[in-house]
Amino acid sequence: MRKFNLKIDLKNLPADKKKRLITEGVIFVAFVALDWLSKLAVFDVLERREEPIEVIKNIFYLTAATNDGIAFGMFSGASRFFGVFSMLVSGLIVLYLLKNLNEKPSVRIGFSLILAGGFANGAERLVYGYVRDFLYFVFYTSFNVADACTVTGAALIIITLLLSLSDERKKERGEKDGKEVADKKARDANADVSVAPATSKGADNTEIIETDGTDSVNVADNTSGKEITKNGQAPE
Repeated sequence: MRKFNLKIDLKNLPADKKKRLITEGVIFVAFVALDWLSKLAVFDVLERREEPIEVIKNIFYLTAATNDGIAFGMFSGASRFFGVFSMLVSGLIVLYLLKNLNEKPSVRIGFSLILAGGFANGAERLVYGYVRDFLYFVFYTSFNVADACTVTGAALIIITLLLSLSDERKKERGEKDGKEVADKKARDANADVSVAPATSKGADNTEIIETDGTDSVNVADNTSGKEITKNGQAPE
């Protein structure tokens, strides 16, 4: 049984991979900070107001809301359980990013966004027992910056995988079409060889063309210059 190696040699990483990890670390820290700072700033204002702040009339509002469950208020009261779960998933994502340094950049950025969203909400669940939401579209539910990071990251990964699958299918189709063209050329070449008439020299130095017996073929007598038909008779 193959043993999974958790050891990661960060010191001897190539410069480009170190730069990639630093960039993803910056993305993680930036969006975690943005989530927490936006909540502090917006909730401080919203909690002193009785009405939500209208950003786009009848479409988008800023409003103070808390959620001790998950999306759409499901599993209410299980916030800390999902906080622990978020931290476990965050740890697995970090391990994946460290062990798969050759993964496509768009996939890695997607996981970095999911990591930022999951960690920010998970930490808030463990600290407060709920998450704070303040972004609200009338056709959706209230959410926060961390939720937006998670959804955006997941969408980026899915789009990348779908595009990769499409490219692979196009490549396979191209290889199949190329093989079919090559096979057709080979069949045409074989057909040309099979229908080509065989020639030979007669005793009187006459060039004889051998056919399948169905066609009338005229040949020339190399000595007399007379034209001879298939059955050897000279035309009148």
